[in-house]
Amino acid sequence: VDVLPAGSHPETRSVRGVNQCRIGIHRPQDGDTLVVLSVIDNLTKGAAGQAVQNMNLMFGLDERSGLEQVAHNGQDQGAAQRLEQVALLP
Repeated sequence: VDVLPAGSHPETRSVRGVNQCRIGIHRPQDGDTLVVLSVIDNLTKGAAGQAVQNMNLMFGLDERSGLEQVAHNGQDQGAAQRLEQVALLP
């Protein structure tokens, strides 16, 4: 989680392909309302990423394994190899 300085607004492009959440806090017109903005890449940080992280933990792997590669370009040949390696674990 990356908390931005007060008044900053997180942008979705800043989290594309990363396992991270960016949070911004804003108080409009110095009123009593506090607005919290957050952005994630739900392909990485969403349920699919959570499933990979849990699988890694179940198999005794580093929980970030497979989550640090950018898979948005359709060229991720390592994903199939990583799945094959996991299938070979006892």
